[in-house]
Amino acid sequence: MSECCELRVKDVDFDQGLLFVRQGKGDKDRATLLGDAARDPLRAHLRTSEECFATDRKAGVAGISDSVIQKAVKLAAAKAGILKPVSVHTLRHSFATHLLLNGVDIRQIQDYLGHAQVETTMVYTHVVKELRTPARSPLDVLSAVRPPARAWRCRWPDPPRCQPAARTSARPGSPSPCAHTGTARSGRRARAWRRAYGGSG
Repeated sequence: MSECCELRVKDVDFDQGLLFVRQGKGDKDRATLLGDAARDPLRAHLRTSEECFATDRKAGVAGISDSVIQKAVKLAAAKAGILKPVSVHTLRHSFATHLLLNGVDIRQIQDYLGHAQVETTMVYTHVVKELRTPARSPLDVLSAVRPPARAWRCRWPDPPRCQPAARTSARPGSPSPCAHTGTARSGRRARAWRRAYGGSG
């Protein structure tokens, strides 16, 4: 939170897409990421905030307070319909988690967050394991790969009335529904048809 409050215009590098944190964790300076999606909105904010900054300096206001940022984050979460508890630190956790999900090296994430020990950053790996897509059972994969349905056409010598019908036979030689009668052909007439025209219809 304090790192955000202490951020100054000179610490923003729009060209390189970086934010420079001065005397952050461990009283060390570091660089972290400035997202492409945040550049234009931040530029617009800086153009409109100069007058507000000048007014604050005349009034002796040192800068923005922690409570103002915390309230703004909670208000944004409420507008977004997020029911889970949300704080400014939630954004930091989300930042690290998404970097891990995108395959960023753990050491690089350590530098972005300003952790002195990589073990501190490794905590996020446990969260990522729970978020990854679970493995799919091979049985489900095999069940999804099925042969396409066989197109079946009524072949009785009555073209004006017989129309094609899609059908998948449960077993070879089973009665086939006729498209124009909706009934199944079986018995002696069907056997005669098979001898004359071929197929298992």
